[in-house]
Amino acid sequence: DYTVAFYLRQFWRDNRLAFKSTDRKELTIGIDLIKSIWVPDTFFPNEKKSFFHEATTHNSFLRIDNYGN
Repeated sequence: DYTVAFYLRQFWRDNRLAFKSTDRKELTIGIDLIKSIWVPDTFFPNEKKSFFHEATTHNSFLRIDNYGN
């Protein structure tokens, strides 16, 4: 047996999130708005056991550039 801890970063494009702006190149979205935006349902097939790191505050965020990436 072994244990692995890692930071997962995902990248995708959703053209519905693209925006036109001359002064801002990206937006950082907190957990409140993430709940209303589609995000991938990531899973690991054939996992033996998994768990989320417990934190005092939710530690997710979403960064969106002006192309919808």
